[in-house]
Amino acid sequence: MYRWYIGAAIDNMIADGIMYAELRPMLLDKSIPSQDGQRKLDLNDQMRIIVEELDKKRRDLESINELYKFPFGIKIIYCTPRSIPKEVMRRELQDCIKLKLAFPDLICGMSTLSVLPPTNLFVVLTVHEGFDLVGAEDRPNNIGFYAEELQAFTQACEKLDVEIPFLFHAGESLLDTGGSRTPEKSNLYDAVLLNSKRIGHGYSLVNHPTLAKKFREKKICIELCPTSNELLHLCRNVKEHVFPQLLAMGIPCTLNSDNPSVFR
Repeated sequence: MYRWYIGAAIDNMIADGIMYAELRPMLLDKSIPSQDGQRKLDLNDQMRIIVEELDKKRRDLESINELYKFPFGIKIIYCTPRSIPKEVMRRELQDCIKLKLAFPDLICGMSTLSVLPPTNLFVVLTVHEGFDLVGAEDRPNNIGFYAEELQAFTQACEKLDVEIPFLFHAGESLLDTGGSRTPEKSNLYDAVLLNSKRIGHGYSLVNHPTLAKKFREKKICIELCPTSNELLHLCRNVKEHVFPQLLAMGIPCTLNSDNPSVFR
């Protein structure tokens, strides 16, 4: 079933003309059933299937001289929830590094992609893929709760000479107090202190004008999801969304759908 799902997802990307995708799977569960239900597929098995299906689709398109349709980039961002105990977070961070070492071109890194589409337009993209903490921000824990574990992760990556930047979900909230009423638990501040390269949502950044200057200086990109924000009642409608304010602040932004099957 998993192999079929991955193959179908690649086919849909090609049909929609999507040339680059970052997949954010929740990898807290370490295995899924195999096609025949007789064994378990661990994280390495799952990543291997993705690579195999990508190679198969590339060969299929090459055989009919349509290789230009093949996506030039598919990457995995390792996601884990903020609700887990610290010892489990340590395990998740270790597993993220293990997958990066096993699948350096697929998992959680930083790369520059050069593309030559059929239009002969040469494009160079700097792509960040990395580690993300997800979950409702009106509940514990804030990102800073795991500061020691996350800093140790960064140090381990430096020793191994691998790059796995943080791409945290943060500021998907009206209060941005990390599941409390305490401003010191702001996920947006924690994300900047931990050198996050991008921020998922960042809706409440407009409430922190001093912090917004740091975002501008560090060129931290905000992944805005206006439709999702409206449906989750962060704003009454997209006309009231903070997107124009963030652009006026000089913050780099992208527009996104959030969960595509839900918020298209």
